[in-house]
Amino acid sequence: MWWSAIAAAAALWPSPPASAGNQPFLGQCSAFGKTLAHWQDTYFRWYVGQLNLPPDDNGNAPIGHVVLMPLPNVPGDGTPGHLDVTLNRGQGFVLPLFFLLGTSYTDGTSPDAMVDFSVFQTLNLTLRIDGVAVVNGWNLKDYYSRFLFTPPIPINSPPIDSVIWCQDVGLVHSPLSVGTHRIKLDLKSSQPLPPNFGGGYLEYHNTWTLTVLR
Repeated sequence: MWWSAIAAAAALWPSPPASAGNQPFLGQCSAFGKTLAHWQDTYFRWYVGQLNLPPDDNGNAPIGHVVLMPLPNVPGDGTPGHLDVTLNRGQGFVLPLFFLLGTSYTDGTSPDAMVDFSVFQTLNLTLRIDGVAVVNGWNLKDYYSRFLFTPPIPINSPPIDSVIWCQDVGLVHSPLSVGTHRIKLDLKSSQPLPPNFGGGYLEYHNTWTLTVLR
């Protein structure tokens, strides 16, 4: 199995998202011509190295006017992570918030089974952009997706054969205004992951300083 998640300072009691500020596209909507699941499929093919995208002038991986946002490299034990990202005016972005990637195996082990939705539903997760809560426990299900990779993503690293499915909470966001923005993701799991995903609990404290050029 493969899994990862990202965050910034645990929010144990979510409040309803504020109405001010830009909102990300809902998962079932078409964002820049694709659903959230389609964008996440593209993102993770890039994330594991199957899809190569020439970097733009800011060092980002863009597809048209949409940037695949990088993730801080943190261990999931609460250690804070931070990235500075620069976008051009008019660029939207894709950002996974928490994800599990299931794999198949070469040694006869059964392929990973998808986990129960409660693993995601019980996350203490809040994403804020410029101080405004845009995703939390009240609307997390609107940004949840699950899908099979068709075709699977080959890994060829025995005993792992390929990545076969994804479950995740993530978003596609419309372009932000010119200037400096702060993205803050607070996440703490309230139930352990299944044993084949390492078991245990996760905590992340991640932020992004996002500069949008003129």
